[in-house]
Amino acid sequence: MRVFTIPPYAGVAQARNFGAAVAAGDVLAFLDDDDLWSQEYLERAVQAIATGAACVISRLDRLVDGNVQSYKNAQGKISTEHIFVHNPGITGSNTVITKDAFFAVHGYNPKLPPSEDKSLVLELLFRGLSVVALPDNQAIIRQHPHGRLSDPAKLAEGVSQFVRTYGNRMTGKQRRQNLLKVYAQRRQAGQRGAFFPFVVYYLAARIERAIALGTPRRERDRSTLQLLPNRMRKAMRFAIRPSKIFLFRLLDRQLRDVRGEIGIDAASAHFKNRWMFRTQRYYGIDINLEELRRGIEKYASDTTTFGIHADILHLAGLPDQCAAAVISTNTLHQLSGTNRSQAVEQLARLTAPNGMLLCEMPIDGALAPIVQQVQSIFTSVTVVYYKNPISRWYERAFERNGELGTHPIAGTRPLRLFAWALSLMEAL
Repeated sequence: MRVFTIPPYAGVAQARNFGAAVAAGDVLAFLDDDDLWSQEYLERAVQAIATGAACVISRLDRLVDGNVQSYKNAQGKISTEHIFVHNPGITGSNTVITKDAFFAVHGYNPKLPPSEDKSLVLELLFRGLSVVALPDNQAIIRQHPHGRLSDPAKLAEGVSQFVRTYGNRMTGKQRRQNLLKVYAQRRQAGQRGAFFPFVVYYLAARIERAIALGTPRRERDRSTLQLLPNRMRKAMRFAIRPSKIFLFRLLDRQLRDVRGEIGIDAASAHFKNRWMFRTQRYYGIDINLEELRRGIEKYASDTTTFGIHADILHLAGLPDQCAAAVISTNTLHQLSGTNRSQAVEQLARLTAPNGMLLCEMPIDGALAPIVQQVQSIFTSVTVVYYKNPISRWYERAFERNGELGTHPIAGTRPLRLFAWALSLMEAL
């Protein structure tokens, strides 16, 4: 055993990173000084690593007044959807990781206390590395009377930094849930101005919960499913001009389980759909160089986001079947029937076997031929029809250059909120 002394108050992330840097082995296991492992903990974790896992998260129990109690089990919860909003049971003392994987994601982020544990696993998932939960392997943390980090102001700042770091990958609902935590902690810390935002985010969370309980059945009733003969092992979904909120909820729902290497956003503008992609890399394609530059500048620090200056009608330079997910929203509306068919053909060519292509287009004379066209390519085609005359009227009245947000009136917060409520009521 070797003992090292580091500067006081360096923080848990810096301490673990230092320990990992001086460690001699190929596998890293972290244990806080007041926590415990079961006798077989390391053996079981290393066995899981040997089967190909890059990281292992064991069951987390807690010691309260001398009694061991069940606490958290990450089984079935190692996903970005869970980790963005909740900690399913990830802490340093129940994490075992290969040294290569640890340094591939640059270790623990010292700027994210108390979310550095979640951040480590998120970075592994973003890179497609295997993270395995071991529900029968026990790590025990000691339950302290006031928690491990009891300062509400520090908790609020940590969650706020977490949102700033990963907000571009979260859904709007996930960001709001995290901001609710931020303002709840700030309110507890007695900070002025925290009460009103806390109430707003709390009410928004309650409304979203009520909507979520009532929406799925209605959406299924409005959808028609067509299963086609096997041609290629792919699946495709058309969203026919839904309201914006309906469209993005649909896309987010379909893309959340796509974990392939490459995702393509055709006619991406300034990467407005980036947050929905869970693929290891995102490629935004657009013919508008200025919009593309805006997106690149926005995600300048994201090493998994790229821009391609190209016309979606001419994508011969991109390899066949290269993307696990390909989407196109709104732009196909602007194309003539012939060009629209050509664009869909190009996007279908880029979609990998077992991949997914999602397009939005208007109901007009070109729709039926395009559906027949994709029936010859894809294994299954789902057509989702949505009637939204009020939203379309609103968009025609306020859109500028294909965006509502660029209009000086519609871009204001009250009108944005009104548009969101309008679309939501129409979807329901």
